[in-house]
Amino acid sequence: MRSMFACGATVVALTVVAGCTTDSSTGSSVAAAAAGLTPQQMQSYCAGEAAGEFNTRPDYVSTNTALPSTSGGFVVTGTVDRGTEGNPPFECQFARSGRFISFRMI
Repeated sequence: MRSMFACGATVVALTVVAGCTTDSSTGSSVAAAAAGLTPQQMQSYCAGEAAGEFNTRPDYVSTNTALPSTSGGFVVTGTVDRGTEGNPPFECQFARSGRFISFRMI
């Protein structure tokens, strides 16, 4: 049988495993956020988002309890201890279903 590839190239079969995907704009785990989080999980999830956005350890992130937002979902606010750079505030928005919507620095 003749090879259809020049220079003796080898074809490798790839196996794709379904699972979590990452949203390149936020770095969030889309599968986890789509599952619907409880208010307690929202607080932890938001802390992880903040740690990633600020490129710091989660130990330096403080979050408040998830509260109902004016849009009908939930909002989690918090701050990051940046040492001499201060404690910048942030917030995470979640849908009523618990799905993560967005992270923003405020």
